[in-house]
Amino acid sequence: MSQDGYRQFRIMWIGQFVSLLGSGLGWFAVTVWAWRTSGSATQFALLTFCSFATGLLLSPLAGALADRLSRKALMLLCDTGLALCSTALLGLYASGQLQVWHLMVLAVLEGALESFHWLAYSALVSDLVPDDRRSRANGLVALGDPASEVLAPAAGGVLLAVFSLGGVILVDLATYLVGVCALLMTQVPDHRAGADPKHAPAAPRTLRSDLLFGFRYIWRSAPLRALTGLFLVMNLVGGVAYALNLPLVLLRGDDSSVLLGTVVAAGGTGGVLGALLMSVWQGPRARARFVALGMAVGCALGPMLMAVAHTAVLLAAAAFLAAFVPPVINTSYQTLWQGEVPSEQQGRVFGARRVLTQITLPVGLLGSGPLVDSALGDAIGEGTAAADMLGAGKEGAAALAIGMVAVVGVIAACAGALAPSLRRLDHASAARSAAEPLTHAP
Repeated sequence: MSQDGYRQFRIMWIGQFVSLLGSGLGWFAVTVWAWRTSGSATQFALLTFCSFATGLLLSPLAGALADRLSRKALMLLCDTGLALCSTALLGLYASGQLQVWHLMVLAVLEGALESFHWLAYSALVSDLVPDDRRSRANGLVALGDPASEVLAPAAGGVLLAVFSLGGVILVDLATYLVGVCALLMTQVPDHRAGADPKHAPAAPRTLRSDLLFGFRYIWRSAPLRALTGLFLVMNLVGGVAYALNLPLVLLRGDDSSVLLGTVVAAGGTGGVLGALLMSVWQGPRARARFVALGMAVGCALGPMLMAVAHTAVLLAAAAFLAAFVPPVINTSYQTLWQGEVPSEQQGRVFGARRVLTQITLPVGLLGSGPLVDSALGDAIGEGTAAADMLGAGKEGAAALAIGMVAVVGVIAACAGALAPSLRRLDHASAARSAAEPLTHAP
């Protein structure tokens, strides 16, 4: 692996970044169209859930194929499939036949394709980028999601007003073409050709063994088990906060769209700046403990502050910090795993990790709303000490739910920072770095 690999990665990343922005535009436009057509919050939520759940359930299979096949070819196949989904969507819309159930079917297909694409892409970083540049590469990859969340609503709203849904889909298709062209220009080594013989299985690989391989790999490693447990908790915190932050802001701001826009903009800015920081910073040496401590800080300054904030400044600050921290710790987290797991096994291991860490996201997303609307909403009455701090009724219930999961996150993160297995992981990583010569990209 040479520094030319990092240049090749940047070519691929530019195309994928543009493609991700286009996907964000398309998704925003589709969700707005679905809301205007149905007016149903349930169908709106199901549209998101269909995409997420399908990708999560298929992650082990996606990881197995990312290890068995050419990762570049798999990404190209997925990009082609996603473009065909957008083409079908455009055809249905242009013919006046588009219905919400069509979107559900397309969301299932796109969720599956995006899962395969992401696992091939994340493993391909290890194939291309030298160790001393990998953290920065992961920072660039992490920049895509917050940038899309900031730019897609603004640009999508303008494009919808000018060109309607069909015009936005055409833009989305054009960005897929950019991504495919950049990927075709990228020279990618075949991870299967450079596989270490000592990692070869004792028995012939079967699909069943591949599906279980990642789970067994994580279970046998105490540091990876600890990191997986930390992100299991972190995604629970994130799911609850994601579901309740906006309702809480609206409740505290008397449904002020100005306040909501300010808070959303602050969150988007925080996410972009956090990812930009990691794209130019190599990251700390003690990455495992940095991840744990960063999680504690993020929970305390993000959702915990959001729970007790009542002014526009504090609400915006909480949103900014809640979004700034995740790309910082996610980049270090991903770099750790890439250093611990051999490249030829990363698809299967990362697929299993995705299932184990993200299974709590739907719990937070789908469970927090009914909890606030039912018993918890009646538990905080006017004039109580809890109401004075958090608010009464649904406002207080939403704040209490966010605050409780934030406390759980802080406790879990502090326990992780003190875990001997994470300290050993940092020592082992530092020893490897000291033994390897540093290279510098021009």
